[in-house]
Amino acid sequence: MQRRAMRGIIIHMMIKKILSSRCPECRLSSTGRAAPATLALLLSLVSAPVFSARDGSGYIGLEFLGSTQLSRLEIEKILALKPGATLESARKALERLKAKLELKHIKTNIDLVPGDRNNFFIAIDVVESGLSNKLPTRALQNPHHVFLNNEKPFTLLEQLRVRQDKLIETGRPTDESYREGMKTFSDEPSQRIAEQEVKELEGQQRSLLTIVSTDPNPNRRVSAIELLNFVPDWLSSCVALIPAIDDSDAGVRAAATKFIWARLPNMPDDFPFQDLMEGLSRQLMRPSHGDRTRSLACLISLCKRDSDAISAVKEFDSERLKQITDSSILPEVQAMAGQLMKVASNPPPVKRKPGQPSDLGSGF
Repeated sequence: MQRRAMRGIIIHMMIKKILSSRCPECRLSSTGRAAPATLALLLSLVSAPVFSARDGSGYIGLEFLGSTQLSRLEIEKILALKPGATLESARKALERLKAKLELKHIKTNIDLVPGDRNNFFIAIDVVESGLSNKLPTRALQNPHHVFLNNEKPFTLLEQLRVRQDKLIETGRPTDESYREGMKTFSDEPSQRIAEQEVKELEGQQRSLLTIVSTDPNPNRRVSAIELLNFVPDWLSSCVALIPAIDDSDAGVRAAATKFIWARLPNMPDDFPFQDLMEGLSRQLMRPSHGDRTRSLACLISLCKRDSDAISAVKEFDSERLKQITDSSILPEVQAMAGQLMKVASNPPPVKRKPGQPSDLGSGF
């Protein structure tokens, strides 16, 4: 029983890794593919006895908010997955779905979403035709590769990622916190790397922000945002990262939103909240599970802070929130969307005292 429980924890954390903004190459996207090494590791952890309908583990259900091009019934018929299906079965089903949709020229975003214990959902969003006109993405400024005077911070970041992955795979994920706006870790080896990053990144903030706005490599843009976690001037970074919420790459959008979300409780009153709200409203509309959850988490934190945010949510996001609440089968997503709808309908008094980000459905 202990071995099964540990295997369940590892699988749960590995699915989260696929969804992580710091591993965009592992996330299932419109291609329906995951990185082979990551997928192989996932599948090596899974066996039929562990993921069985009898003990309530494995595939739970399909998260699908609707589309003009495809129905839930059509998707479920192609997937042909029963409750309790294994990750291996889900992978084969998603490959089958991808092949069918490619023939129909239908683009999708696909996410594996961890549930309780060994459970997982599949979230499928169809990219509607003409969406790029309604939800434009930002254009990079004079796209070109940007290099730091010293590239060691990227090497250290990779070491930190390896350490984090090792902790996840052994069921010992480290706690992250933010001290004066800078990321810290409960794991001592991770914290030592973080302290090295602070030293190496002195005077490099502008170069990192230039990478975010100009480098055509999305993985490098994500890394630059993560490195900003070790630069003291977090407020300037937050302001500069608002346009990245409209980046063309989902991993970059996720990294930018997480960076801002972690520091929202300590924002000054003159922060450009209006620009942030507009970006988050567009992100809420984007067809992907990652965009929805991260936008919802930020909007909740904003509404806890400022009554103006509540008014904006009521005016611009009510219809989308109702759609999510009515259609989502994910408990965390339903809870966050429902909370925002309730707050928008009956706004409580809002205090402007600094605090911690909401514990309800962090989305990150």
